[in-house]
Amino acid sequence: EKSMSEKTVKFGAVGASEMGMFHIESIAHHPKMQLVAICDKDEERVKKAGAKTGLTELYADWHDIINNKDIEYIRRINGLYGKKYEFRLFWIK
Repeated sequence: EKSMSEKTVKFGAVGASEMGMFHIESIAHHPKMQLVAICDKDEERVKKAGAKTGLTELYADWHDIINNKDIEYIRRINGLYGKKYEFRLFWIK
C-alpha cells in the first residue's frame, strides 16, 4: 500500500459558491488530489461547477455525496456572514 505522501486522495467538495469554486479548482489542479464529486443545494450552481471542471458526479443533497464510495475526504465550504467562511474537512473512509 502507498504511503500518504505517494497516494492521490479522492475528494468530494460541498459548496460551489464563488469561494467554493476557488477551493474546487485548487483541489482539481493539485497533483496529489483527485476531485471526484461536487455538491451544492443550488442545482444551477452545481451544474455550472460540473461544466467548469468536467465532472459528472454532481449532487444537490449532501447525503448523496457522503454515500459516494469513491470519495475518501469531503471538503465543505460554506459562506457565512458576507466574507467570512467556514471550512471543514471530513475523512469518511
